[in-house]
Order: sequence, then structure tokens, then C-alpha cells
Amino acid sequence: MLTNAGEKERWLEEARGDFTCAEVLLEAAIFNASAFHGQQCAEKALKSVLHGMNLNPWGHSILGLLQDVVDRAPIDNEDTLKSNARILDRHYLASRYPNVWATGTAASHYDAPMALEAIQCANRILEVCERL
Repeated sequence: MLTNAGEKERWLEEARGDFTCAEVLLEAAIFNASAFHGQQCAEKALKSVLHGMNLNPWGHSILGLLQDVVDRAPIDNEDTLKSNARILDRHYLASRYPNVWATGTAASHYDAPMALEAIQCANRILEVCERL
């Protein structure tokens, strides 16, 4: 299989940066932004793997990107990772836009446990992507 190692590393580096942002924002109690950066970490990590396979990934669904990876390279704990992907997909819009919610701001709908869960899900996906 052909690989594009340089592009894979560029995306993986960005994923790691988003993971760090998620952790810093959790510490700063900016929970909605923390969850969003968790989602971004997983999205970029999965795109790094797909770039490494000489594909041009598109879209923002963690579940969809994960499925693209699994279709080409079966991975352990697929069901758990898909569950993590579903959790992270919820944060792509809801963490940033008030019109996703009937009342309040996006930030008012987030708390520490939600942000922590997003970080944990992102970390599981990032670790798998780093090994692929």
C-alpha cells in the first residue's frame, strides 16, 4: 500500500495540538470549547490515518471517518471506538452554536463531566491512530 507519511504526520501533529487545547480548556472551565477540541482531535487523528493511506478524507463526522479507516484497516475495540465517535460527533455543532439549543448559550449546556468524557473519547481514538 502506498503511504503519504508526511501528510499523515502533519495531521497527527494538529490532532495532538487539539488534544492539548482540550485539556487546557477543561482546566480553565471552558467546557464547551474543551469538548469541541476533543472532537477536533479525533477528526484530525482519523484524517491523518486516511492521508497516510493516500486518501483525501472529507467531512467532520468522527463515526464516518472511523468507518473509512475500519473499511481499510480493521482495528481492535471497533465497537468501543464507534461509541466514542458517536459521543464526539455530538460536540461538533452543539458546543459552538447557541441556535442548536432552544435556550441559553452553547456554553451553558456543558459541564466538566461532559468535557472530560469528550477528552477521554478523543484520547482513545488518538492512541489508535498513532499506532496505525
